[in-house]
Amino acid sequence: MKVVDKEQERIDYENSPAGKRKQWLGLLAALVFFLVAAFLYRMFPNLEIGGGKPYVIVMDGLEIIPGKTTVQDLANAGYELTDMTGKVMLNERGEDGEIIYRYRNVYDLTSEADARSMYSSLILVKDEEQAALISIVNNETSAVPLTQCIVSNITIYNHYIDSDKVTVEGTSLPQLTEGMLTELYGKPDRNYDNSLTWDKGNYYLSLKIAEDGTVESLSTNKIYKTDALEKYQN
Repeated sequence: MKVVDKEQERIDYENSPAGKRKQWLGLLAALVFFLVAAFLYRMFPNLEIGGGKPYVIVMDGLEIIPGKTTVQDLANAGYELTDMTGKVMLNERGEDGEIIYRYRNVYDLTSEADARSMYSSLILVKDEEQAALISIVNNETSAVPLTQCIVSNITIYNHYIDSDKVTVEGTSLPQLTEGMLTELYGKPDRNYDNSLTWDKGNYYLSLKIAEDGTVESLSTNKIYKTDALEKYQN
């Protein structure tokens, strides 16, 4: 019976003209793939694979990453959650005589969020003042504590507490401009009624400009498919 040396056969094939041609074609294919990927990235900076990636903002030192940042992360940074029912009118007035309100009734973050539910139009509170509008998601198939819910959207208006401490790539909210964000993310995908929006797959960033040219608000968001969630709370 003839003994076949498989390892020697492999070596002989790799050293043959056919084997060397196969190796060369493999290297050529890898090079072409790399060049095409580099070209697409340069020509389409917002093009992402697998649903895109989030637009990150920093809020008083805390990174807000839609689809990743949790309510627990917010709580660790000193923030609380409530809704309009948490608003309390104080028996005092401001310097201009305006009525002063504070958000003193906040959520118990150990309470549970329903399975596969989104809670929108919530109010993020710091030192009893409004810091942002926020939406959170429990995309699990069972109820979980609010602390485990994920931030899906956050919107900061220029009159909210510490809005000047909100930054994008090191630039504070009041200083953001279309030109600055265009350098970072390319031309806006939508421009409607002074609202500029950049899209990356399931994520978007929106900058709202007031009539006087100042920044009115900034939003970063992850889109959750409506058919993936069974319940919504407004």
